[in-house]
Formats: sequence, structure tokens, C-alpha cells
Amino acid sequence: MSHFVKNPDEIILEDVKMVHYETMEEGRAVWLGIYMNDGKMYHMNIGGENLYVNYSYEGNDKNITEWAKLNERKV
Repeated sequence: MSHFVKNPDEIILEDVKMVHYETMEEGRAVWLGIYMNDGKMYHMNIGGENLYVNYSYEGNDKNITEWAKLNERKV
């Protein structure tokens, strides 16, 4: 189940295994699949007339449901 964060100000990810980039809608949007070394997966969609960004966790961990957990930082 996806939980989108709309137009995040900043996204920082560490320990990324792979990034999958695709253009969608004839160049009007970009999709990114972000795969982490710990097995977590995120999606990012960028596009539209007014440039929107949607960022989501796509895994099965029911504890990851809000932005604070999607964008955790190590201090």
C-alpha cells in the first residue's frame, strides 16, 4: 500500500543499492524506483504542468506510514 508524500522539500537517502529511472507520458513525467540495501523500496514521480513530486514507500512494513519514517536521517 502506497503512502505518498506530496512535494517534499528535501529527500536524503543513504545505503542505496539501485535507482531505476524512466520517463513517462511522452516526456512529461519522470518515475524513479529507489531500492535500498536493506530491501526497502521507494517510488518517486516528478512531472506535470506545475511540477509535482510524489514520494512513497512501497514495501510491506506496516510501521513505515508517515513522512518522518520515510525520511529518517542518521545524526
